[in-house]
Amino acid sequence: MTTLAERITPDLAPDRSRVRLWLRQHLDYPYSDCCLIWPFGRNKDGYGIVGEDGKTLYAHRVMCRLVHGEPPMPTHHASHSCNRGHDGCINPHHLDWKTPGANHREGEWHPKIKINAGQAKEIRDLKGLEVVSDTAERYGLSVITVRQIQAGRIWRTDCRRGTNHFTDEQIQFIRSLKGSGRTKALAEEFGVSYNVIYKIMQRQTWQHVF
Repeated sequence: MTTLAERITPDLAPDRSRVRLWLRQHLDYPYSDCCLIWPFGRNKDGYGIVGEDGKTLYAHRVMCRLVHGEPPMPTHHASHSCNRGHDGCINPHHLDWKTPGANHREGEWHPKIKINAGQAKEIRDLKGLEVVSDTAERYGLSVITVRQIQAGRIWRTDCRRGTNHFTDEQIQFIRSLKGSGRTKALAEEFGVSYNVIYKIMQRQTWQHVF
């Protein structure tokens, strides 16, 4: 039986080796509460694209196939529970095969489709500066939705406090210094706690980075 990583086709493009490696590193992406943004090419609508077998495919559809297998029918959509496919999300936790009708119905009622990421940030920045009902009216949202955005329950873009700002290269650098006695110094350098650096070194966090 093949593993998820072995199911990645060898002729992904552009820059096939980079794309293949990136997909392999993120098949077991550990965070379900934030979006994983495709770092390569996108189409005019913002969806990630990838070359496979001489064709241009949606990156989120490729990820859905790798994680969940082939769609029940060719017409099934790789549906986003976060409704942020247009922002390039391909988080495997957010993807599932759904019929076109089911995908459309879910999107119609999802609060995120009424605003974009920039507007969500504006709403968070307005917390405490104006009455919630005024913010809701300004953006055409319910008071409950505004409260959820400002509380970070929806439209959350970071993964975990203290870890979201690291790059893969920084994680690899930190791990290369395991056993060097520099844990405290690294914590001060990156402006995080000793425990954050320790967990990275021990692979208790950021397990998806090799």
